[in-house]
Amino acid sequence: MKKWLAKILGSTGAATQPVSTEPQLTDDEKTDLSALVHVRVTGGFDEKTDIRDSAFDYLYPRQFSAGDRTWIDGEIDRQWSKKLHDQQSWSHDTDFDRLDRVFQDLQSNGIIALHCAGNTQSDGHDDARQFWDEAGGPQSGIDGAIFYHGQDVEHVVQDGTLYLAFGSFPNATRSAIDIAAHVVAALKSAGFDAKMPADESQRILITGLKWQKRSPN
Repeated sequence: MKKWLAKILGSTGAATQPVSTEPQLTDDEKTDLSALVHVRVTGGFDEKTDIRDSAFDYLYPRQFSAGDRTWIDGEIDRQWSKKLHDQQSWSHDTDFDRLDRVFQDLQSNGIIALHCAGNTQSDGHDDARQFWDEAGGPQSGIDGAIFYHGQDVEHVVQDGTLYLAFGSFPNATRSAIDIAAHVVAALKSAGFDAKMPADESQRILITGLKWQKRSPN
């Protein structure tokens, strides 16, 4: 899966025009595309159109036949419909719902908390810094931030583990480790199995998550 995810992150976002009505996708390509769709649908952050774009980006710059496009659209529709059906029977209060409440509480306590912030740690730090700047920077009362990114969503979908990056801003009243300790305490209070990092080079680890984030209808 690392291979196809890397292709997504490095793609140009362009999709080519169909050149044949016959399917051309190999069995291996279909397996990888199904796995990609599963992560994006289960992750719960994407609209169907975004998932479709990612599926076509995956094999860029190859050309797709009309049959390939029909298969890809059908696979997305199948997994999307299954998810919408399954989520009707989910608990009213899922692990994601509880995590989101923790994030909201952190935001009220001077810590930016971002879901799916870009695709890399660098993206997440940039997003957090932009949020801090727009909130007023040193005058905002915000001491630090935590976040997870797109590749972390892949991991939590696969094995129930989620890593949270953390940090503090210039002139903050709390250090990065203080921020991490506050976050871990909040997570544990909410019933999560959260592990404190040894130092700033590591990330907060949550294990045992059942990732159930509702997708838009």
